[in-house]
Amino acid sequence: MMKRYEPFSSTIKKIENPEKYFSKYKYDYKVIPNEELSNKILNTKEDFYYLMHTQINENKIISVINGKTGNIVYRTATGLSYNIKPKDISLLNKQMQ
Repeated sequence: MMKRYEPFSSTIKKIENPEKYFSKYKYDYKVIPNEELSNKILNTKEDFYYLMHTQINENKIISVINGKTGNIVYRTATGLSYNIKPKDISLLNKQMQ
């Protein structure tokens, strides 16, 4: 959530305010650096879930993963899309209701 790929210029741009993507998300969340997430995955004894964005060519895959078990609890793929958008988080929110 901290960086955004610009496909037309083939550049990576920093996202200044990743929290804006969660404006319609009704549940608790926390944006943390990759290193902190990796440490949490390796050392946790409790359930927590994290959002993962994967890019395969022009296909965007968004997954929610149980950090303790590694099980994927939600996944969606969108063709001809590169970056997470507020709409993706809104759809995730609807799935959780």
